[in-house]
Amino acid sequence: MFWSSPSRDLNVIIFLVIIALIISVAVYFKTKKKILTLFILSLLGNLIFWSNSGSTFFDIYHLKGVVKFTLWYWPWINVGLLVILLVNYFRNRGKA
Repeated sequence: MFWSSPSRDLNVIIFLVIIALIISVAVYFKTKKKILTLFILSLLGNLIFWSNSGSTFFDIYHLKGVVKFTLWYWPWINVGLLVILLVNYFRNRGKA
């Protein structure tokens, strides 16, 4: 729902996904934690698609499955990754 033009929406989505990828790679090089990197990329990607899920972009290109996945399933994937992160954190906090 960034702009009314589907091509402009696509350009903004691609730009934001590239920014999310850059952020997650920077986190990986800083922490060397793959699960944290995957969680950050997944969370930012979900926010990007979620913020644009009401636009006409998905209607014009018949991508309603992406909207359903973004709104119903992707948040549960993020919750699962968060649980794995928390379990690893509490399991390893006494070590190191």
